[in-house]
Amino acid sequence: MNRLRRLLLAALLFGLAGLGLELLLMEHVEGFWQQLPIGVLGAALAATIALAMSRSRWCHRVFQTVMVLVALCGLLGVWLHFDGKAEFKLEIDPTLSGMALLRECLVGHSLPPVLAPGMMLLL
Repeated sequence: MNRLRRLLLAALLFGLAGLGLELLLMEHVEGFWQQLPIGVLGAALAATIALAMSRSRWCHRVFQTVMVLVALCGLLGVWLHFDGKAEFKLEIDPTLSGMALLRECLVGHSLPPVLAPGMMLLL
């Protein structure tokens, strides 16, 4: 395995482990939808380690499939975070809609952070 590939796999391993640890430390474990990214990140860690240890076509396909799941999980997380935040913002101000609602959800300090799951897309 060449040096660049090892470096990229190491960076991916640290990113996956760090993001998974952050979710665990934030106690992101209430129900299936909060546990899903932790499970997917665990599968991605295992697939990345398997890919680093074996160059088989099967390991490569599993890795690709799991990384697609990581990206889909990130997109789903952005949607779920947006939906939760929109519900909260609409309880405060029921007149919000359209771009005003979108802006309120993206800007501000209330939880959940809408774009945080996007980190899974960046991995």
